[in-house]
Amino acid sequence: QNHAYANGLILDADPNNSAALLVRVLQATDTSQAHPLNRFATSIFKKQKIRIEINPLKLKLDEAGALFDDDTRRLTIALDNVLDLKTDSFVGHELRHAYSSYLEELGIEHVFMGWIKRKEKTPILHETYPDIFSFDELPAYYYQVLTLLREAQRDPTLLITAKQFIHHGLELLKHFTNTEVSKFASNYHFSSKVEEKYQTISIETSRYTLDFNFIKKNIRNNQLLNELALKRLSDLTSRAKAMQVQLQLAQEMLEESAPLKNVIEVLGSKRNAIDPKKAYSSEFSVNNF
Repeated sequence: QNHAYANGLILDADPNNSAALLVRVLQATDTSQAHPLNRFATSIFKKQKIRIEINPLKLKLDEAGALFDDDTRRLTIALDNVLDLKTDSFVGHELRHAYSSYLEELGIEHVFMGWIKRKEKTPILHETYPDIFSFDELPAYYYQVLTLLREAQRDPTLLITAKQFIHHGLELLKHFTNTEVSKFASNYHFSSKVEEKYQTISIETSRYTLDFNFIKKNIRNNQLLNELALKRLSDLTSRAKAMQVQLQLAQEMLEESAPLKNVIEVLGSKRNAIDPKKAYSSEFSVNNF
């Protein structure tokens, strides 16, 4: 609190948690001269009803650098954000999850709604996500690499981190671009369940279970369910392949010491494949079947 006060950042006590602090949301008339973090907190609260919190214990328990909690609509910023009094690529990563959640709250379906799980006795998916991760980790990592490269233009030490996250992104993407997921539809097993918020259509392969969430429709036609899942899978794998190609190209360019500006342009050229608003085509709507 003293550090924030000395630098013009306004914090509030969290009425629901004595171990946490909240970055104050300001009135519109108070933002022009406010600290950037206060302006940031005000903006995302206005757009998505998300509060920015400082909660070291939550990060410790979740072993996370930053965290978004969909249930409480809280974005917990990292220690470095508190010390530096600014956001970074890790906050941006969590904001991608928050944005996906926000679209779903508005009733907007998108291609990254769902989860991939490994089956028992199969290799782990990723060192950070050994058993399961959400589809929207794909754009979250892609955008995080973009942010890290921009930050590396000012702080070259972050280039190492950017390269590490390119590797992480490629490790996640390979599960959606391998032949088991993208080529052998005749071997898939389908199932469906309706929950409070979603109808989930699952596709099983020998190694994976892919859960595709659709905002609750309660469809009972099995053929229609299978077609919906396969079209969503097709869209998802197309986006994954586009991101994979660009990240591999960025990796090669960095190995050849290409200008960061050029690498950033390469990754930025595939925004339409990443943005959830554009990645889910209306032709896949249930209304068209």
